[in-house]
Amino acid sequence: MRFGLYCLCISLIISLFSACDVANSHDMYLQDPHSYAQPADARVNTLELDIEVSFEEQQLSGSAVLGITKEKGVRELILDTKDLVIERVAISSNRLDTKTVDYVLGEADSILGQSLTIPIEENTTFVHINYG
Repeated sequence: MRFGLYCLCISLIISLFSACDVANSHDMYLQDPHSYAQPADARVNTLELDIEVSFEEQQLSGSAVLGITKEKGVRELILDTKDLVIERVAISSNRLDTKTVDYVLGEADSILGQSLTIPIEENTTFVHINYG
């Protein structure tokens, strides 16, 4: 039972870093066939993760604040997720003035999990995700 929750924690961390920034050039990003993320368009640079783990309930709860970089004109951030309960997604340009947005979870795949598509605005530099 604890092993399953441990795997879920690791999956969350890997999912959040699946779109991490590893270079500055748009041409450096190739489409990963094992990911829904589009790092050539928008990518995660920083992660502030605050979670609580309930081994008894096999559940994670908490929040993640993602610092993002995006190309001009890009209007969505796509992340990978699997088996997470998402309570709220918000965006901001300064971490303080958040705006709740409607996100879309894609169709579940047994291997890839689900895409999490988050609408972003021209001035968006942070994405806030609350997990339940």
